[in-house]
Amino acid sequence: MTVGPRGISRDEIRELVHEYYVQPYGTRKEWLASQPVTEWTFRRWRKMVQEGDLDRNLIPREHGGMARTNGEWSAF
Repeated sequence: MTVGPRGISRDEIRELVHEYYVQPYGTRKEWLASQPVTEWTFRRWRKMVQEGDLDRNLIPREHGGMARTNGEWSAF
């Protein structure tokens, strides 16, 4: 049960996304640079965890009223 060529499991992806959100303000960029994935890959994974379906590799489109606000993102 892996996602992508790096062989990282879905549970590990969820854990990475959670770790990202508990980083103190101003340290997320450095924390992300120390991780074994690119920023682009991590953004895609973050979207899959928050909005999509990680188990089926689905990311919803951003349009209209379905897109989340910044407040809703931070509530995650």
